[in-house]
Amino acid sequence: MTEGRRDQLLWRVLVFSETPDRASISTVGHTGPMIKGRQYELQCDIHKVAPVEFLTVNWYKGDTVVENITITDSSKSPGNVSARLQISPSTDDDGAQYRCEAELGWNIDGTRPPLKVSSQVLGITVRYGNRTMFWAVVGSFVGLALVMVLGYLLKKRTG
Repeated sequence: MTEGRRDQLLWRVLVFSETPDRASISTVGHTGPMIKGRQYELQCDIHKVAPVEFLTVNWYKGDTVVENITITDSSKSPGNVSARLQISPSTDDDGAQYRCEAELGWNIDGTRPPLKVSSQVLGITVRYGNRTMFWAVVGSFVGLALVMVLGYLLKKRTG
């Protein structure tokens, strides 16, 4: 990048930039516990940010970055932006905490830290998906108990 181009971009960013007002996280089209193995979408809404072309959305599961999404919109005026993350939770994810972070990386000249704002934490609850499996396990235990009782009664009667 030439020095003139860098100065032009720096001036444009300094004049038109607006720190993200806030970020919020939610599930898309779903409420309540999640079922293991199914697909879900989380959405991060970033409010009043500019210029969008320097925005990156970082997704975290706990303290671990799981995805970085660079926004490709070239809008210069403050606006709202959304980014989505696809997840397919396992039972190990029960209680996992997700959050998103909007990072306005306008550090063209290398002297400024990026501006960041994080969402609240979204905790997820994961359930085994099939109640039939639950009843099959319960039925197996009941069946085993019944066999043991009948075996005991038969042994007591014959012997």
